Amino acid sequence: MKKLFCVWLFIVSYLFVSAQKPTIDSSVYGKWPGGAGAALSDDGKYFYYTVDNASDGSQLILQATIGNWKRTFSHADPCDFGLKGRLVLFKQGDTLVFYAPGTDTRKYIPDVFSFWVLGSGKQDWLVFQCKSERQKWNLQNLTTSRELSFDDVSDFSFDDAAYSAFILKRVSADKSELQRINLSDGAVTTIWQGEKADDFKFSPDGNWLAFPAETGEKGSVKKQLWFYRAGAANAGLVIQNDSQDEFDGTNNLQCVTNTGDIFFYKEMRAEKPPTINPKLAAVDVYSYRDGKLQSQQLKENKRPKTRCVFVYDTGSKKITRLENDRERVVSDLTADKVLVVRDSTGDGYDEWNWNPKAVSSVYLVSAQDGSRKCLLKDAPFINAVSYKLSPTGKYVIYYDAFKKAYFSYDTKTAARKNITIGIKGNWIEPDACDKPDSIYEDINTTQKVGWLKDDAGVLLYSQTDLFLADPAGVKPAINLTGGEGHARHIRFELAAIRQNDIDPKASLLLRATNLDTKATAICEIIPGKINHPKIPKWLPYSISDGNIAKASGSDWYIVNMESAEKPENAYLTTDFKLFRQITNVEPQKTYNWLTDELITWKTPDGKTTQGILYKSENFDPKKKYPVIFDYYERRSGELHKFLYPRYTGDAEVDIPTYVSNGYLVLVPDIHYEVGYPGRSALNAVVSAADYLKRFSWVDQKHMGLAGHSFGGFETDYIIAHSHRFAAASAGAGMTDYISAYGSIMGNGTSREHQYELYRDRIGATLWQRPDLYMENSPVLRADKISTPVLMLADLDDADVPHEQGFELFTALRRLQKPAWLLQYDGEGHGVDKPVDAKDYSIRVRQFFDYYLKGLPPPKWMTEGIPATRKQIDTGYELDTSGTKP
Repeated sequence: MKKLFCVWLFIVSYLFVSAQKPTIDSSVYGKWPGGAGAALSDDGKYFYYTVDNASDGSQLILQATIGNWKRTFSHADPCDFGLKGRLVLFKQGDTLVFYAPGTDTRKYIPDVFSFWVLGSGKQDWLVFQCKSERQKWNLQNLTTSRELSFDDVSDFSFDDAAYSAFILKRVSADKSELQRINLSDGAVTTIWQGEKADDFKFSPDGNWLAFPAETGEKGSVKKQLWFYRAGAANAGLVIQNDSQDEFDGTNNLQCVTNTGDIFFYKEMRAEKPPTINPKLAAVDVYSYRDGKLQSQQLKENKRPKTRCVFVYDTGSKKITRLENDRERVVSDLTADKVLVVRDSTGDGYDEWNWNPKAVSSVYLVSAQDGSRKCLLKDAPFINAVSYKLSPTGKYVIYYDAFKKAYFSYDTKTAARKNITIGIKGNWIEPDACDKPDSIYEDINTTQKVGWLKDDAGVLLYSQTDLFLADPAGVKPAINLTGGEGHARHIRFELAAIRQNDIDPKASLLLRATNLDTKATAICEIIPGKINHPKIPKWLPYSISDGNIAKASGSDWYIVNMESAEKPENAYLTTDFKLFRQITNVEPQKTYNWLTDELITWKTPDGKTTQGILYKSENFDPKKKYPVIFDYYERRSGELHKFLYPRYTGDAEVDIPTYVSNGYLVLVPDIHYEVGYPGRSALNAVVSAADYLKRFSWVDQKHMGLAGHSFGGFETDYIIAHSHRFAAASAGAGMTDYISAYGSIMGNGTSREHQYELYRDRIGATLWQRPDLYMENSPVLRADKISTPVLMLADLDDADVPHEQGFELFTALRRLQKPAWLLQYDGEGHGVDKPVDAKDYSIRVRQFFDYYLKGLPPPKWMTEGIPATRKQIDTGYELDTSGTKP
């Protein structure tokens, strides 16, 4: 009995403590630590991570991957492995510590300001500055203990691929000097002397270097571009300009290849503008024959001068121009050839679907002589963007939207081959499937495709599976994931952001996502054959691109994962089945945090959709909770995303704060029918409300809406067609599709494309289907609106004209409907300034607290704020007089 009583007492105590957790408020915004960094040694025997919020300052934790060996160092930061993990270097205060893991052997260098470890494990170099001699740089070979020191150093750069060279910039009273240190033997060569040099670029093998420089007095500065080859006596001059009108130096040097080709931008000399006659009228003459609207031309005329890509051949000493004025290089500059997408005089991006002048062409341009071959002539821009160059320049691959297949172009023979013939795969970008122009939006244009070594194969995504195609068109394409993705509703993706030079016989990591449950997993395939991937373990976490790191000399991996309940932390694994958490960054445990669950329901058309329901961790099913629906297209894929509390710069609510303070938040997916975006949103949200009202813990009389931009339009549409909701927050949304259709975007272009083919999904022109534009204009039903609404419409909004918000607000004001509109000076499509974001977040919260929780209204809602009191009174004070807004 005594034991039972103790257990009961423990449970009661635990529940009491849990119930006493503080709620989230603005005092925690911006103060939450992120995931602590973790790293593995090359041999996989040790790992380290840092803790920044320890009671005694930052801590470094060093551990063995196997066994119990562990050491903790206070005030230790930053940290780096050397000699493949046999050495760890870190700072404690001003002291640099050399520590040998597992042996506790250590040595010190005092008075260190900063340090770096450079190398690949064979020839690691330590670079450091002493605090008392900031201009003195010291190099120490960690393998041989060879030491080098240099005075008067102002900057340095190193070859971070081959680790073969190190550049020091030394400054004396009247000149700068560049020295190249050969890291293999420590040899020092002075390669350049002058006045100013920076922005050093190495070739991948470290044998070539290029850098911009300046010479001359102020007002007559000459911009220069220099290059250096390993073994040469000094650097050579590529180009020199007497003014900044051509080679501008800073940020204009792009890359250097292993063959010594130097790619750079030159600012094209602008023609002297003609003299304006002040006696003539300042009038913009718009003509239907113009390739671009006058407004777009005026915007573009205010942009910086045209920059075009050039290449310098260090062998022939020839400079070749690779771009013309209206062209843009869209491939990597390190291949033998470069791909250029040519924009016409028209607006190819926005008017490709109707304007004969708004077409694009694609050319293959030789980096040797500038010669070009036309691959695509006068086609819609949306066709041109799919053209991609292979890493070595052997092939160009592109998507044919009408044949629903990928093709290759051999850059030497000009042969074109259908490389996915006979393959059944849905190549359309999943999020574009319900857009009018979906047939053009293939998934591999937005994704980074992978390539086998020497361009022997290209990896292509379908919506679910991964395919290997032969760019030569000889071998048939194969489904690398064996159709498992389509059959099991799993999306397979490369685990790394970008992967080239893939070994077809080596194991390749994929990230798998279950499209029904949103669970993730890491699995392995062999890229040279058909696989049936085995899922080691489904994980209730999100694993982002680039969040998997392997020890180069072992099978250990560090995987960074997050969930809605836990921020990103690092985990150790060798098999992607058993994971050991090695960092413990969980500040949310201090507060009444949230839980989330994936829910599924039917929409009125009988289709199934999903959404994320957020509850507080102290959720009590015996209570009733108000609900806010927060939406923007489809977000169920964010089920395992950790949400940091923050001031919001848009009408979407800060979910952690609202949930912690007694709200439920549901984020529904919205699937669209072309022509009926508003009705699609209405059906999704109302059916979600119907689904929730069956639960006793839902206060169905106090449901609210929150949406921004396209979500703001959806909010306005829903309240114009339903009386179900007690309050709505609509930020920067369209309210009148008819007036907006002919309006001008902030960049000077027409908005017609947005409605016909893009997110607004009408699929027709205004005169083809005026009924659809009227159907999707909430302002025309302003008299039917009964839901109180808080709107945001800023004058500098370059995306949605602020008049859209004012159209609906003035209509509601005329009809004496409860509506408020916030307009922040100097703000655009969202609220960016911290003071404005704070103000906006407070007002939205007070608005919902009144209508959904029954708290007293603020005075800015009951009394308003006279224009004469702007930036004087906030009106935050609660009105307890009983006055209703």
